Amino acid sequence: MRLFNIALAVIALIGGLEVAWAEKRVALVIGNSSYQRVAKLPNPNNDAADMAALLSKVGFKVSRKMDLDHTAFRKALQEFGRAAEGADFAIIFFAGHGVEVENRNFLVPTDVSLSADSDVEFEAIPLDLVMNALSRVSGVRVVLLDACRDNPFIAAMRRSNATRSIGRGLAAIEPAAGTLVGYAAKEGTTAFDGAGRNSPYTAGLLAHLGEPGVDIQFVFRKVRDTVLAATGGKQEPFTYGSLAWQGNFHCPSSWANGSLASQQQQPRCEPDGNRVVDLNPRLQKQRSVKGLSSTVPGGPVCASRQTPNSTVGECRSSIGRQPGRCPERAGEADTA
Repeated sequence: MRLFNIALAVIALIGGLEVAWAEKRVALVIGNSSYQRVAKLPNPNNDAADMAALLSKVGFKVSRKMDLDHTAFRKALQEFGRAAEGADFAIIFFAGHGVEVENRNFLVPTDVSLSADSDVEFEAIPLDLVMNALSRVSGVRVVLLDACRDNPFIAAMRRSNATRSIGRGLAAIEPAAGTLVGYAAKEGTTAFDGAGRNSPYTAGLLAHLGEPGVDIQFVFRKVRDTVLAATGGKQEPFTYGSLAWQGNFHCPSSWANGSLASQQQQPRCEPDGNRVVDLNPRLQKQRSVKGLSSTVPGGPVCASRQTPNSTVGECRSSIGRQPGRCPERAGEADTA
């Protein structure tokens, strides 16, 4: 009977680990640099390539698209909407031009002319359509728009209606519950493309999205501060919406880079108060813990009063689960 009970316990443990790693993470990453009727933007292709690499590293199955015209843009959103159905965590990232007309936001494909303000609705991609691609996501929805660059289309755009407003940057939005939308620059302002490989906003995202143990909403405060510092206070990113979820973009600390040596490391303690937070939104829970515990793969970020570099032995883990590895979905991004 004792052996039978032990066997049941082992099966339950393995089953729990499988559930913890069943989280579905998907991302669509788009970079539009090569516009056909205005000057090429230097950085969006770089921004998209680097963002796709980072998201792949932290466990997302990434679809990377470059220089999309109107038809290809809509098709990419449609295909991603299907792929994201039931996902626990979905991200859409766009780098390129955006435009706001009458408080409606649009992302700009590479083949537009936008010779008149009335053309925008027919030639550009409404932000509403982007949000629609996330409608079947079960968990966290994040949209990141590095699309507030100074728009060369506006200066030459013919006004068909003298009362129609065309703004600088993008207009503020109110996303649905469970959705976070990040702008490179707050409403009504423009963002820099950047003199280096990446724009200031994407550089900030790359610097902080992969930080282990940092809550997702705090990440964007760090990105804002980084961009403000890099631009001398001239560009302030802004985030709209909120998430009823605590966790981060990262696979658990010690397995971030997916290497075998990393997978074999001991979990690290997280100095996060006396609580346990499950990273899987479907399994989210908080509970008090006595003593010290550890970061374990796929689920809890566990409370600790030790230093962040303490090993699981030093923590005296009260959970007893063993190190694992990042989801098999993590890997090279799909490209097109």
